[in-house]
Amino acid sequence: MSWEFKKDKKKHLFYGFFLSLLGMIFWPLYLTGFAAGVVKEVIDKYGSGCSEVADMVYTWAGAALSTGLGLILTYNLL
Repeated sequence: MSWEFKKDKKKHLFYGFFLSLLGMIFWPLYLTGFAAGVVKEVIDKYGSGCSEVADMVYTWAGAALSTGLGLILTYNLL
């Protein structure tokens, strides 16, 4: 398991952010990116991929950034 911020981890961060952003725009779901992180790692574990906790954490980090930004903009928290 590698926690280094390499290309794979950047993709997880981006997709977590992007999926949560889409979830907030098209559905009232803030948890889309978080769920995607879990689903991706379950698929990797039982499929042909390599399941890593670090990948899920980076996906969740991106989702948390997007969710936080969405909540700030929605409720004018600045």
